Amino acid sequence: MGCTCSGERGYEEPQDPTEPLFMNIVNSQIQEHEILLYTLAECEKCKQAKSVLKKNGVEFEYFDLDKLQDENKILYTLQKMTNYRKAPYFFYKGAYKGGLHDLEGLIQHGYIK
Repeated sequence: MGCTCSGERGYEEPQDPTEPLFMNIVNSQIQEHEILLYTLAECEKCKQAKSVLKKNGVEFEYFDLDKLQDENKILYTLQKMTNYRKAPYFFYKGAYKGGLHDLEGLIQHGYIK
């Protein structure tokens, strides 16, 4: 079985007027939490990202996209916002910072404690 981290999960680009709604929802969540991950429950890199934060005693919030009712719309919104197609999506202080390796780098260099 292949990695489930990929955005190639068969989502369909939403063609409805609710797209701005999902952009607002995601932006609101990003602003609400200092450290936020958007993950997929069975994605190994997503599990590693959560584990790294927990091991380092870092408080964070996360959303498993594949457990949300509007998974495809939120995933599409994240891909559009970040120009990146793979989970995890890591946001720090309101800005997209990258994925697992970016998160590990910030922790390793002491930017996140």
